[in-house]
Amino acid sequence: MDLTRADYSREDLQGESFQDARLVGADFSEARLERVVFERCDLSGVELTSAELVDCAFLGCSFEGARLFGSTLRGCKLTGSTFLRAQLRPLTVEGGDWSYVSLRGADLRGVALVGLRLVEADLTDADLTGCASTWLRPCCWPAPAARSWTADGSRATVPA
Repeated sequence: MDLTRADYSREDLQGESFQDARLVGADFSEARLERVVFERCDLSGVELTSAELVDCAFLGCSFEGARLFGSTLRGCKLTGSTFLRAQLRPLTVEGGDWSYVSLRGADLRGVALVGLRLVEADLTDADLTGCASTWLRPCCWPAPAARSWTADGSRATVPA
């Protein structure tokens, strides 16, 4: 299904389902999505600015170059999705399951990732400076200037 550049801005979507859809450059800015499911969708360049996502699922989706500026995600499942060069801040995340998500090189400075499940998430080279979370746990304290942390097997360095 090709929904390239579709306009869902300011829409209120509930219980919709998208499978193998191409939503490249689609606009969901200021939209409210509740219990919407996206499976294996290409969301490259999607606009989610100031969107509210509640109990949504993005399973195996690509968010390359997506903008989530000012968005809120509550209880969302993003299993297996990738965020390459996506704008993820400022962002509010309240619970959910982001297991197997690729956040390689993501700028997450100051983002609160509270109550978030990140099993096998790839945080390689992600900037977690000032990142409030309940999922990071200390594994060792090698030096006072830097702390090494592990997030379910993934390794990231957080400045002290």
